Amino acid sequence: PRLGPDAAPVTIVEFFDPECESCRAMYPTVKKVLKEFEGKVQLVMRYMPFHNNSVYAASVLEATRQEGKYWEALEML
Repeated sequence: PRLGPDAAPVTIVEFFDPECESCRAMYPTVKKVLKEFEGKVQLVMRYMPFHNNSVYAASVLEATRQEGKYWEALEML
């Protein structure tokens, strides 16, 4: 999943585990950077499933992406 313009001069690739508390703690900072540099940054998300239910959580996120609701589901998780 990608957020932001394709032609952005900066691309942030975040490797995250959807079940990870540390990843969750970092998410507000990532959102702040995206807002502060709106139009200049693209965020690319990649899964790194290390926790017990991470593969399941990632599959749920992918299902929501097919429905156009990825970012809303990520906020909920």
